[in-house]
Amino acid sequence: MYNLEDKKNIIYLKNQLINAKLESLKEIYSKEDDYGFFLDTLNIALDAEPVFFIIDESILRKAEDILHHKRFDYKIPEFNSVINEIIGRINAIKATPESIKNVHRRQYSIWQQKVRETSFASQEDFLQGIAYDAIVMEKLYQGEIGEVDPIYFFSSTTYLAKVLPEFYQEDEERINLTIERLEVHANKRWIWNWAERSFAKSAIKNLQKVKAKEE
Repeated sequence: MYNLEDKKNIIYLKNQLINAKLESLKEIYSKEDDYGFFLDTLNIALDAEPVFFIIDESILRKAEDILHHKRFDYKIPEFNSVINEIIGRINAIKATPESIKNVHRRQYSIWQQKVRETSFASQEDFLQGIAYDAIVMEKLYQGEIGEVDPIYFFSSTTYLAKVLPEFYQEDEERINLTIERLEVHANKRWIWNWAERSFAKSAIKNLQKVKAKEE
């Protein structure tokens, strides 16, 4: 339904809504083109992954604050049309009974952990696991993985391989670079590294599946 660029933009937006300061985001999305980009991405994210916006109350609040910051500054019909769609989606989320929201939150958490083949110890850990997807993508765009948090790195790699394999298929070097880094962890010795080895090997298998499909 959505193209690769849309999906990547959603991942970056999720990172920003989790980690970036509100005032910084208002500044980033203050100019006309940037605000229009934010509107499009937010609208798609609300349609594609509405549950993300209820896993922490600060996420939806931050998105709304950015939306309203420049809402009346640009008299552009296309902007107004998208803004109306966004407001409708947000109102639908807000009107959902809390009991239903709790069910959706649990289902979303279970699904995320299943796809990532890991578990999260806390809500903060869960949010940072989601935010780390954008960090992994950015490192691969730069062509150098550098320092990573191993557990989040394995989690995000597995998630991207399953949910966004096109990202790796877009540039095979991303697969090679990631596998090379994962093998460093997969080949670690000593008994206390067994969990790290296991997660790394699993992530490698998921990437190899992506590579096999590409070929």
